Amino acid sequence: MKTFYILLLSVILFSLCLNTVSYGQEQIIENDFFKDYETIQEDTSVPDPLFWLNYGIFFFNDNLYHFILTPITKKYKAVTPLFIRKSTKNFFYNIFFPQRFINAVLQGKFKKAGLEFEIFIINSTIGALGFARPAQNAFKLKTSQKDLGQTFGTYNIGQGCYLVLPLIGPSTLRDSIGNIGDSFLNPINYLDYGKTTMGLKIFNRINSISFKIDDIELLRKTAIDPYLAMKNAYIQHRSSQIKK
Repeated sequence: MKTFYILLLSVILFSLCLNTVSYGQEQIIENDFFKDYETIQEDTSVPDPLFWLNYGIFFFNDNLYHFILTPITKKYKAVTPLFIRKSTKNFFYNIFFPQRFINAVLQGKFKKAGLEFEIFIINSTIGALGFARPAQNAFKLKTSQKDLGQTFGTYNIGQGCYLVLPLIGPSTLRDSIGNIGDSFLNPINYLDYGKTTMGLKIFNRINSISFKIDDIELLRKTAIDPYLAMKNAYIQHRSSQIKK
């Protein structure tokens, strides 16, 4: 019974934090961020004045992930066919189109904004509401992640200090503010802001992690300094995204 209440509390906290997590945060799980996690060990120039607080949250996140989220994700992966997990990932990617489109426009990248619109139309129609990706697979159209944190970066707004957010993970002051803005571009937030919204966000997060669960576990065990590696990889990854 005690274990059940701990799990229930964790899910509730997880749900509350997902209110402001952006698609950009979700995509960290899906790209080359974790490759950087293992190889980068030198400190970055982003200040970390809240080190002890950040480290405490990092420790909390790491243990919560390892003891609760990992077992749930592994069971989900074991019982869910790969094609269903991929289709689910495609669907959520498609409905997060407003964030990519609006931020591409705000960044003055109108060609990429038009491309995002084209991809959305093709995948929403031929791709059965986005469960399939004919725009990328058949038409070879390339999409790219766009979020408000990146948009701020293109305006030469500094990253501010480094932050570790409960249950969400690495961020900066700039990206955290961007996440709040991006939450208004997330269609899921306009459903009922209750059980449906929270359920979809939790499901999307677990489904996303299922593709990288083994890599995350390996890097967790092998990184010399997991906190520093996570920080530096995140900063470098975000900087490279702004340049694209």
